[in-house]
Amino acid sequence: MSTAKTHVETDTVLAFLRHKVDREITALQIIEGGETSQAFSFSAQGKEFVVRFHRAAEGETDANDYQKDKFVAIHFSSLDIPIPGIFDIGRVDERMFYAITPKCAGLTLDKLTSREMQAVLPAFMRVLDATHNVDISQYSNYGTFDSQGNALYKTWKHFILDISDESQFKWLRLFQDTFLEKDIFELCFGCINELLR
Repeated sequence: MSTAKTHVETDTVLAFLRHKVDREITALQIIEGGETSQAFSFSAQGKEFVVRFHRAAEGETDANDYQKDKFVAIHFSSLDIPIPGIFDIGRVDERMFYAITPKCAGLTLDKLTSREMQAVLPAFMRVLDATHNVDISQYSNYGTFDSQGNALYKTWKHFILDISDESQFKWLRLFQDTFLEKDIFELCFGCINELLR
């Protein structure tokens, strides 16, 4: 599990939702998964929703990840690429942000059995094909993008090579605190470096 993952107590979430959404909140459940946000499903006013919480890192001042989710939902959601819209984005406190979306049916791929995975593979490939065919020509650059769809790197090569930047990705901490192994990372990144020459 990521050490960057936000953790929020269920009682705190319930109190927040009763204040922000509706006094009658039912079926509040934690949703497993996710790298940095903590998600919960809940029901209110006869509908099902998901609320996600993200504690910003030092220096972060806005809900940029959720703003990016909103941008992607507005500009790229279609029948072929079903992306839930975002009802609300806001601040819980100085460093904690939230986003509320409609709940979508389904499971994450890692929860599927081999047989279930085989059954959904054609639909999954259709989503990937549709994603690869999205026209992004009006947006600039490559790699990590902002809430307006514009990325930071002038070339794809620069984006890939910058993955090794310790100041951005905190690799040393990840090698110490997670399953990532430094020697394997260095071997893989060395191969990538060779391929990009």
